[in-house]
Amino acid sequence: MDFKQSGPVPYPHADPYGASWRRMRSLIWEEGAKDLGCVYHKKAIVRRLNESRQVDVFVQRGSSRGIAITINRYVNGVEIAKRQLGIPDPLQDGLVIQGVSTAFNELGWDPEASAYAAGEVADLLKRDEPLIRTALKEIEG
Repeated sequence: MDFKQSGPVPYPHADPYGASWRRMRSLIWEEGAKDLGCVYHKKAIVRRLNESRQVDVFVQRGSSRGIAITINRYVNGVEIAKRQLGIPDPLQDGLVIQGVSTAFNELGWDPEASAYAAGEVADLLKRDEPLIRTALKEIEG
């Protein structure tokens, strides 16, 4: 598993909005931009007051991460931290759930909300598995 981070690591579960992030709805996926060599890209944004988290799942030409998952934390529209995860196969649920949950924890979500969001990412990968496999074959050449 390829796991990279940037930005400060906040105190674990330091959420200025308390339990409000736990009450988030399901991640709502939409098509992401297909620029910079992306052949598959879905994104979800969760907003609360002046803060947001964005999850991007993509397959991109020239990337060594296979299926790339990037989670960003923004305050007032400015990125304050980012976590990146790469997985080789869309059906590796355990790897996805562990990696994404850890990333959300490091970005200030409590463990329950992090696990829930990780499950949502794993569900997306299962649902879009045929599209993702086609995209992976396309970039392999």
